[in-house]
This record gives sequence, structure tokens and C-alpha cells, in this order.
Amino acid sequence: MQTANLRPGTRWSRIARSPHGRGIRSEEFWASSWTDRLLALSLLFLPFQYALTIDVGFPLKISELLLAAALVSAIIGRRWQLDGPRTDGFLVITLAGFAVLSTVRALISLDPTAEVQGVRRSLVLDLLLYCAYALMVIVYWFLVRRLSVALIRDVLIQSLWLCTAAVIAQAVMLLANLPQPLEALGFDMRRRGQEWLGEQLARCGPFLEGQHLGFYGGALFVIALFSRRYVATAAAAVPVTNITRPWTT
Repeated sequence: MQTANLRPGTRWSRIARSPHGRGIRSEEFWASSWTDRLLALSLLFLPFQYALTIDVGFPLKISELLLAAALVSAIIGRRWQLDGPRTDGFLVITLAGFAVLSTVRALISLDPTAEVQGVRRSLVLDLLLYCAYALMVIVYWFLVRRLSVALIRDVLIQSLWLCTAAVIAQAVMLLANLPQPLEALGFDMRRRGQEWLGEQLARCGPFLEGQHLGFYGGALFVIALFSRRYVATAAAAVPVTNITRPWTT
């Protein structure tokens, strides 16, 4: 699938302001390859960074599993060679090189016996995990750029509604004093923010911390507003307030 032209004032402006699409329900989604569909689904579940994850020493996310499946599909289908400027490949190699070299530099100067408050695993493993996350983000971008801007926009806005449903469910269960069902699904029900109806509500939604939810909400606020999705814009505005609010346990 051809990558959309992102030059300001041209195709991006027309796509961003195009009539409402349907994301994963669109003909474009179902007409796409398995690789593209898996990538779109990975974007859909992007907000679930702590809820609905598997603890394997770190929270293994639905979006990461779908990304891995998309990468396998791309390799099997030989779809990893994408049309586009050569600078994209150079950028991927450069960023990956910086990530690996900075990790090696940190490992060389690391005291393996040192302990850092709040870090339960070894610092070596922690560094390697952060390097792996950096490489995953680079691969993610390299693959997702094959999707059209319109499909990315629509799927991200659909992911916002999933996130909103998770936030509402979290608030309802706390008001009902029934945190256990969502805790079993991986929701963090301890971190509290604003008080409502006499109950301090959790401020993290499907994320681990409120600032993560707030950053996600801020990004989706801009996308929804620019796309003239005003109801989605209002929904995205709520998590933004979580960026600066304190939390208690």
C-alpha cells in the first residue's frame, strides 16, 4: 500500500478533514494484507499499556503481540521492502545504531552491583529492555508507514473510544467499591487522582500512570480536533487533566 503524501497543505490536509471513516470496519482495512490488518489492530489496542497485559517480568501488551505477528507476516510475505524514499531506510539504520551504541556505552560504564530505588530487576536487564523497546518503536514506525494516513487516523480514534470505555469502567467499579474484577484484568486500581462523589478515582485508565494516559489523551485530542471529530475531541480532553494531578496509594 502506498504511503500517503504528508506535505503540508496537500494530501494530508484533505485526508485529515475527510468525512468520517470507519477504521477497522472500512473496506480499506478488509481489503488490506494480513500485515496491514495486524498493524491496524496493534494501533487499536495501543492504550492498553498495563491493563490486559501478561506479566513476563515486564507487561507484555496486546499491541506488541500484534506487532510481532505483523512483522512475521511481513517477512513471510516479503512485504518488508516498502516503497518510499531511501532516507527512510537510512533513518531506521541510524536510529537503531544510536540505540544499540548508547546501550553498549551504558553497559560498559554500569556498576552491576548498584541498586536503584524503584527498579526491582537488574540494571543490565533493565537497559537491555529499554534498548529492545527503542528498536521495537523504530520497527513499528517502519511498518506502520505502509498504512494510509486516513486509516491510521480512524483506528487511533477508535482506540480512543476503547480507552474511554476502560476509564469509565474503572471509575464505575471504584464507585461501586468493586475493584477486584478489573484488578484481575491487570488494571491498576491503587493510583488515585481527583475526588468525585466522595471517592478518589483512579487516574491511569488502562495505563500504569496518569501522565501516560494524559499524554495519550493529548495526542488524540490534537488528532481528533484537526480531523473535526468533535465528540472524540471532548472524550480525549478528559485524560489530559491527569498529567499534573497528584496521586496517592
